[in-house]
Amino acid sequence: MKNITFSIKCSAIVFFTFIASQTIFSQTCGTTISTFPYSRGFESGVGSWTQDAGDNFDWIRNSGGTPSSGTGPSTGHSSTWYMYIETSSPRNNGDTANFESPCFNLTSASTATFSFYYHIFGTSIGGLYVELSTDNGSTYPNLLWSQTSQVQTSNGQAYNQVNLNLNAYVGQTVKIRFRGVRGTSWSGDIAIDNVAMAVTTGPEINVRGNGTNIVDGDTTPSLTDDTDFGNVDVTVGTNPNTFTIQNLGTSNLNLTGTPRVLIGGANAADFTVTANAATPIVASGNTTFTITFNPSATGLRTANVTIANNDSNENPYNFTIQGTGLVPLT
Repeated sequence: MKNITFSIKCSAIVFFTFIASQTIFSQTCGTTISTFPYSRGFESGVGSWTQDAGDNFDWIRNSGGTPSSGTGPSTGHSSTWYMYIETSSPRNNGDTANFESPCFNLTSASTATFSFYYHIFGTSIGGLYVELSTDNGSTYPNLLWSQTSQVQTSNGQAYNQVNLNLNAYVGQTVKIRFRGVRGTSWSGDIAIDNVAMAVTTGPEINVRGNGTNIVDGDTTPSLTDDTDFGNVDVTVGTNPNTFTIQNLGTSNLNLTGTPRVLIGGANAADFTVTANAATPIVASGNTTFTITFNPSATGLRTANVTIANNDSNENPYNFTIQGTGLVPLT
């Protein structure tokens, strides 16, 4: 009976531990940074950076030197405060400390660079790893940079800067993690300071009809955004609709097609660009173009609009238009 009771208790403990570990590693963004440039120097705290509850120990915010002689910095990079890992007892070889950023929204970025300063001084450095997550911090499969040996040779030696190109991750939301690893002894303090994210957004195209956004790739014409031209008399009728091209980015948007607005598809001849768009479109600027529907036959008539441009992720900008030709009852 004792053995059975013990087995049940052990199973319950294992099950509870499993559930708890699942909770620990279920991550959400929390804070999302969408305004750039972003920087954090730790002078007034850690901001939206967080400690990982599933590692062995925490990063420490500190000013001045670390408690252990012969390892760590004597101060921050450009001011007083910095973050570091203290590798003295009770830390063991291989223990890890994870320090995680807020989410960075790079969905409108054309380029992105993450930078930081580090101080790695000591005879028993375990390692500093910079890793990236694209799933809100649930996993960090992308190793961006690492250092597994001493770089500085004294407490007072200047910090080194690292600039990491994140262009491969633009268009996504990412998190950055500093993973500090304890080496074989106490002489392995590692410090970071002045973390920053800089982005450029470039041109950003958006098309509107009747004051309503038309999503790139839209295939569902609607009267609401003027992509449905409605019913038009095939004998004498026409219907012109005017559309606006906006540049929501920070550099010139160039319309690169010839013509600038191209109409194709099954009934392209029934739709004509009667007023063309201007190019380039300056940052925060806009231009307009007009398409006139003149049906050549009764029934539903469809076409595709294509706008070639220099937006990095919406080139070309496409959407479907339609109208219906009819003969009025007499």
